[in-house]
Amino acid sequence: MTLSQSELMRLQESLCRADGVEAIRVVCQRILRELIEAEATDVIGAAPHEHSDKRTT
Repeated sequence: MTLSQSELMRLQESLCRADGVEAIRVVCQRILRELIEAEATDVIGAAPHEHSDKRTT
């Protein structure tokens, strides 16, 4: 999943405000969210808000 410009800006702002540990937490949280969404898309057969005949849920 590609991040939009506004999502990239919010992530950058969060990282700039955070200390070292908080920055790592923010990045890990984003990575895990993206992995979960990618896995769900694969299992379901369609991306979020996408309609597909193969969609299983």
